[in-house]
Amino acid sequence: MAFMRWQVLDADPVDVFDVLRTERDELIQLLASLGPAAWSADTDCPGWQVRDIAAHLLHDDLRLLAHLRDGHRGGWFEGPVAELGPWLHARNQAFVSGTSDLSSALLVELLAWTGARLDAVYASRDPRALDDGVAWAVPDGPAPNWLGTGREYTERFAHQNQIRRAVGVAELGAEQWLGRALDIWHWCLPVALCDRVGSVMVSTTEPERTWRLVDGRFVDSLDAPDATLTVSARVLAAVWTDAPGAALGEDSHGDPALLEALALARAIIV
Repeated sequence: MAFMRWQVLDADPVDVFDVLRTERDELIQLLASLGPAAWSADTDCPGWQVRDIAAHLLHDDLRLLAHLRDGHRGGWFEGPVAELGPWLHARNQAFVSGTSDLSSALLVELLAWTGARLDAVYASRDPRALDDGVAWAVPDGPAPNWLGTGREYTERFAHQNQIRRAVGVAELGAEQWLGRALDIWHWCLPVALCDRVGSVMVSTTEPERTWRLVDGRFVDSLDAPDATLTVSARVLAAVWTDAPGAALGEDSHGDPALLEALALARAIIV
């Protein structure tokens, strides 16, 4: 990578603790309201039904509790970043498949149990300490804890919206939810642009955000950028989380190499 030190390591923390808790409350209420047919509904997460996503969220919680609270290192990935995606996919599927004999009611109870305990863990951590790992934002070393906690919020947020789309319930798309996710996800942009020379301005609508980068680093102001992209926040969220069929569209202008890099930016591993 081009930088000796990623900007995010020195950035002010983004506090997601309030939405982390309320998002879990929303998820529990949603899942508890679903009937058997809805639990079996296919989602846009390839191969997974609603119950599979619920089981995956439980797996994430248990894994994080074991690692962050108890210091357990078994089953924690420590290899090269290029191998992380396939490794995660295999482990995620193995856990989901192994929970097929759990009832929906039990999954809901367990998610409430793990959510409360993870809240306590996140509240106890030094947000600036470089103890976490967020490969899509800091691909070559540890990341600050606030970013790791933010990553977990965005994962929960994205998966809950997959469930909501599958069962025909309105997504969590307001500033309170999506805006906070964008404030975490946008740290994928320096990684996508780290080997490109030039200036870029990315703007979203509903909610509104604007990011300006020069040679892969965020700047406060920018005149006449070499490439510009304007996109709805929901579309950008879909692209950054690698949703099937998601694309940035045509409202982009300027240097093709920079626009190509923007199109490949991802804030997710699998």
